[in-house]
Amino acid sequence: SVVFLACLYAYHFQLDRILTIVAEVFFFFILFETILFQQKAIDLSKIGASEKTVSVFDLNFQKKWLEESDEAEKILIGKCAYKAYISTNFACVILLIASTLLCLLTSAGLLPTLFIAIIILVNMSTYALEGRKYNQTGRKLD
Repeated sequence: SVVFLACLYAYHFQLDRILTIVAEVFFFFILFETILFQQKAIDLSKIGASEKTVSVFDLNFQKKWLEESDEAEKILIGKCAYKAYISTNFACVILLIASTLLCLLTSAGLLPTLFIAIIILVNMSTYALEGRKYNQTGRKLD
C-alpha cells in the first residue's frame, strides 16, 4: 500500500484530481484494514498465550510484546529477524545490480541506485552496531 501511494504521487500531475482523491482514500482504507488484521492476528495469538496483554494500537507495541515473550519466543523472533535480514540484504543486492544496469543502459539516473544503496547501508550498519553493542563484556541482551 505504501508503494501504491508512492506511485500515485509519482504520477500525480498526470492523473485527474478526483481520481487522485479516490486513490488516497483507498490507500488509507488499505492501511486501516492492515492494522485491523494485525490486531486480529495478535488476538488469536493471545488465545494460546493468556499472559499477552499488549495491543497493536499501543505506541510501544514491539517493545512490550518482546517483554511479555518467554525465552523460546524470543529465540524464534531472533531467528526470524535474522532470516529477514539476510533476505533483505540479498534482495537489495539484486535490486542494486539491476538498478545499476538500468542506469547504465537507459537514462534512468542514479537516484534509484542511491536509494537502494542507502537501504543496504542502514541495514548492515544497524546490524553491526547492535552486534558490537551486545558483544561488549557484561552487556545484557534485552
